[in-house]
Amino acid sequence: MDRKMNKTISARLLISLLIPSAFLFILLSSACSERLDPPLDRPTAGPVKTATTTLKPTSTPTLTPTPLPASRWAEVPWADRLKKAADSFIRENPLDALRLVQSLGFVQSPPGSLPEESVDNACGPLAVSILNTAGIFYPKKSPLVLHDWWEPDPALGEPWGMLDMSHYKLYQFLTYPAPGRIGNVITRKVILGDLTHAVHLFDFSKFPLCPGDWIYTRSRGTGFDHILVVSEVDQQDRVWTVDNTPDSTSNKFIISRALLFDPSDLMAGEMKVDFANQHGGTSGMAGFWLLRLNGGCKTPPGYEQFLVNP
Repeated sequence: MDRKMNKTISARLLISLLIPSAFLFILLSSACSERLDPPLDRPTAGPVKTATTTLKPTSTPTLTPTPLPASRWAEVPWADRLKKAADSFIRENPLDALRLVQSLGFVQSPPGSLPEESVDNACGPLAVSILNTAGIFYPKKSPLVLHDWWEPDPALGEPWGMLDMSHYKLYQFLTYPAPGRIGNVITRKVILGDLTHAVHLFDFSKFPLCPGDWIYTRSRGTGFDHILVVSEVDQQDRVWTVDNTPDSTSNKFIISRALLFDPSDLMAGEMKVDFANQHGGTSGMAGFWLLRLNGGCKTPPGYEQFLVNP
């Protein structure tokens, strides 16, 4: 009788333990199955699975900028030193590129541990480092901590909320309507969306890019968000950046000069071709933010409605 009762009690105890455990397992499984936000910057090369596959190198022939005449350098006072600063970060060997981003220390690994920086997701710290080296970066606090500029979220007002916005104008070109935001400050207007604000569809011939422009391309669904700086505009009005980009020979990432936009050839350039590559990853399908320094290129009239500054 006692043995039978003990068996009954043991069975009830086992059931009472298993039911909460099963319920907890279901909750955890449900949470882990939710879609993750797209990663910032390029998908990681190699066997590691990510939200998208690695961008495929394009067959665009290698191009080099045509230097501007001296008369046009004067239009943007910092253009010459920005180009030199950007060129100093070029590392076309994957190992050299890795060493450079590790030297930036933007992950803030614990003392004594191995560096965790990776070239494929260094876009924010790289862009900030280029602008800071050129002397045209104005954060609210100093000294500069690159970790603050790694994987920011502009939907929360980052990274604009960390800048002294008296030096900038911020434009918001999204494919969906959204309030303008700088840090915790929301503008009183909702900036209308437009499907042609996807970065590969946007007409940059009407809104010319300028050396020093800082661009954040926003993904939609799968893909990657990306940050880049316009390092120069050449004599033919082609727009260039120094960017972390896939290497066509090693399938690893390097830091190189890349063509962003060519007004005479809309089938060339990262923003027109690579960022719309459905097979290798997309960026800017939800639009982009553009941060422009005061005292340089003038924005043509008609774009005031996209100005975020409160």
